[in-house]
Amino acid sequence: MKPTSKIILILIIAFTGFLVINRQIGYFYIPLFSVPNNSVRVKFKNESDQPIKSIYINGQTINSLKNGDSYIYTYKHTSGEGTYKFEVEFERGNKLKEQERYVEEGYYITEIIKNNSVETQY
Repeated sequence: MKPTSKIILILIIAFTGFLVINRQIGYFYIPLFSVPNNSVRVKFKNESDQPIKSIYINGQTINSLKNGDSYIYTYKHTSGEGTYKFEVEFERGNKLKEQERYVEEGYYITEIIKNNSVETQY
């Protein structure tokens, strides 16, 4: 293998490692992984055994989320501490109405939707 090829390969591996580590610890600001300034990002993940018809959050509607799919919702939040709440409506008509969740600017929260409950990961 030529020396230039080795250098390029090492740089690609190093850069990929940098991106993976940054995603875990969030130290550097990389728009691909970071939450934009003055925002909160909520990832909804459907781990139930039925499709979701819609999710209602902050006066917005997220339409149709199939089993195993996820959707990332980002909204402006500039007031320091705050909350949000949401409601999930399944295709069969049953609903999950969730209580308020605590947030601050820059939070990235994952809401894992199950059949009868929602698991929140901060």
